Amino acid sequence: MKNTFKLFALLVAASLCTARGWADNVDPANLHFGTGFGTACYAGCGGDPNKITNTFDIYNVSNSQATNIGLTSTNPLLLIISVPNGSPAVSPLNLPSVTFYPVATSSAGTTVGSAAAAGTNTTIYGGPYSFSNSGFTSGSVYNFLNLDPQTDSSNNFNNYTLAKNDPGATSFTVYVFDIFGGTLNANGLVQISFSTPLPLGSITAGYTQGLHNGNPTNYDNAFTEAGIISTTPQVPEPSTIAMLGGGLLMFGGALRRRFSIKNSN
Repeated sequence: MKNTFKLFALLVAASLCTARGWADNVDPANLHFGTGFGTACYAGCGGDPNKITNTFDIYNVSNSQATNIGLTSTNPLLLIISVPNGSPAVSPLNLPSVTFYPVATSSAGTTVGSAAAAGTNTTIYGGPYSFSNSGFTSGSVYNFLNLDPQTDSSNNFNNYTLAKNDPGATSFTVYVFDIFGGTLNANGLVQISFSTPLPLGSITAGYTQGLHNGNPTNYDNAFTEAGIISTTPQVPEPSTIAMLGGGLLMFGGALRRRFSIKNSN
């Protein structure tokens, strides 16, 4: 009787997923954040999450789920950036440059993609989702954005607070960019470059949907395969710039005196 009840419960759960149009894809880890095309860590290196910089990639690992995904404006790849509170805002006008690589280790057949700041009720394969960019303080970032609950729950607030570089952060502001205009092949990647630095401690995650054996399937990443901005470009302090400028002036003066003595002889 107990086994019969379990089977009945499983059948009900499966029918609900089918009715909603979602595949049962709880922890697929299809997407990996890495350090960009042509680097040793394009598929991610250790770090839990992976340490990335202002230029990074989303890699589509080859497994049973990783078929090619054609990304369009109505079925984009979502780039989700969670910024610790107290950090500078990510301007929606500061859109990244996007390049699709069919093979992660070859530049042949690259495609320039597009990016746009996601708006409220952006439509993706399974329907619209609600976009909110403030007050991420509990649960998973995917649920915070009202995406499919089958997505990886390890991208949650508790893990984010353990990984962040800012120990004073008590919440995250979540920004979402729609990435489209190319195909995310199995073993391919999309490289993203921001023209200005992302705030230190920002955590990146990805999400999209595609068809696998004719069924809608989530493509997301586990927390261990997310990315974290671990360094920011060093900007010289004013005193350092002044010292460098003074040194150059002294060097230029010495050269002028040397040439002047040589010409007088």
